Amino acid sequence: MYLHRYIRLTPAYGFMLLFYTCLMLYSYDGPLKPVNTAIGDAFCSSHWYANILYVNNVVKPLEQCAPWSWYLSDDFQYFLLTPFVVYILYRLPVGGVILSVAMVMASIGSAIGASVKYDLGVAMFFGRTSFLDPVEITDDAQDYYYAPWTRYQSFGIGILFGYCLWRCNGKMPLSKVGNVCMWVISLGIMLAVLYGPYELIAGKRVGTVAETAIYNGFGRTGWSIALGYIILACCLESGGWVNELLSWPGFVPLAE
Repeated sequence: MYLHRYIRLTPAYGFMLLFYTCLMLYSYDGPLKPVNTAIGDAFCSSHWYANILYVNNVVKPLEQCAPWSWYLSDDFQYFLLTPFVVYILYRLPVGGVILSVAMVMASIGSAIGASVKYDLGVAMFFGRTSFLDPVEITDDAQDYYYAPWTRYQSFGIGILFGYCLWRCNGKMPLSKVGNVCMWVISLGIMLAVLYGPYELIAGKRVGTVAETAIYNGFGRTGWSIALGYIILACCLESGGWVNELLSWPGFVPLAE
């Protein structure tokens, strides 16, 4: 299973690394070319092994070859861990749930700790007012943005919702009223995560350390729980027109 995952990802990933290192220099022109060229010449050439081994999120994490490549390492490491968590959930349901919740809480705690340590702003922007602004890659990126332990909360919540789906055995455990309430709560959480930090992102005021730490620690958790319930409801045929929309065959080519 692990080998299949590695073989599935690595050839295309390796080609991308080769392109970044040797060919990207000749593929375009523009004001950002000097920046990207420096990345390709320096980081890709010297740290390629960390990418191939999917550890570049912890080995020289401040020197990423491709800006998004840390995610593949996070994802691969979670994939390595998941079978053990799922096995415990299967063999010892109560213990597995306790372990999973504890791991999610530890992830939240590490995110809050990093946010307090570096006095981070709202971490989705790292102080930018636009995604077009440059990002200053510093230690906070290493300990918060790239680190697998601060991001595990979303993955762990996904595992728990998958376990709930399996235990439900195709039947929605909530009444219609309960389902509607959960939909309202889920959508409310999503709106709060998206628009709650608006004043901080827009620069209208500076958030306190406590405010930003709470958002950075629980924002991903709230979004994951809300999205997890929507997926659960749709899988149990309690999603209404949302399920019909998300099940539209036109999305299949995009998923491939």
